[in-house]
Amino acid sequence: MTQPEVEDVLAGRLPYDELDDLADQAAVREFWRKAIDSALVDLDLRARFIAEGRRRWSEADADGVVSVHEGTCSPNVSCA
Repeated sequence: MTQPEVEDVLAGRLPYDELDDLADQAAVREFWRKAIDSALVDLDLRARFIAEGRRRWSEADADGVVSVHEGTCSPNVSCA
């Protein structure tokens, strides 16, 4: 499976479910996993939320336990 074909599957132009070859499905999953891992390295939701002026946000851990976080507003964004 070529890189453009993998990208077509991930973009929805080619249906994943119609890939007959298990190796092709594995290639798509591996590419997707690496892309997600790369995106998560730079993901900082706390900083984004504070920059947007959010004062509170919540998240659930792997066990479903919810934590509420308090942020501070950035100098450039009003929290009103």
